[in-house]
Amino acid sequence: MNVRLGARLLLQMTIVACVAASGCDTRTAEDDIREGFAAYRTAVLAGDGAAAVALLDRATLDWYDTTATLAANSENGTISKATLLRKLLVLQLRQEFYQDELATMTAGQVYDEGLERGWLSRSSVENAEITKIEFSGPRAWIFLSGQNNASAFSAIEEEGRWKISLIESIRSTNVRLTRDAAARQMLDGPYLIQVLESDGKRVDRKLFQGPRARPTSRPSSQPK
Repeated sequence: MNVRLGARLLLQMTIVACVAASGCDTRTAEDDIREGFAAYRTAVLAGDGAAAVALLDRATLDWYDTTATLAANSENGTISKATLLRKLLVLQLRQEFYQDELATMTAGQVYDEGLERGWLSRSSVENAEITKIEFSGPRAWIFLSGQNNASAFSAIEEEGRWKISLIESIRSTNVRLTRDAAARQMLDGPYLIQVLESDGKRVDRKLFQGPRARPTSRPSSQPK
């Protein structure tokens, strides 16, 4: 048999066997990223925090974990050097939870609470479609429709799968808040109070210094 013809037949047989056994994976990294982002978008719009958290990268979860730690810290001035967005989330957590609850809160729980309570906007993924994905080193930048050529999301491969990163979204949100505060000529404290009280709920100024301790039960004053 002609050597070239034999090689061609061998290649064809390999392809047929591969397809028959479903052993040839034709999926690309871009396919995996699109699928992962679609799953994340579905989870966020459904309010399923646990499902969304499972799709997030380690850096994003670390950011929420650090925020939970700061929220639980009772030392004065612990949030003074934090970014404006982190200060905002810390105060939101301190308004809703006592110190002992914050001390055991995980990154996933912080994200889940934020999604459930409306602190995390769903508008960033609502009606969003991926227009392109650009790879740069180990990271892939995800561009969505209506973002004016700016990427608020990225993906990074961890433990054999592509995870969604919110770090760029966190940075851009912080920049937006910082610019808004500057435009209003307001310091961080007054600005955050204004933002938090926009829904009509008063903010305890002591929360800037630390979290609330759970009230101790008072002994009964009734005679036995």
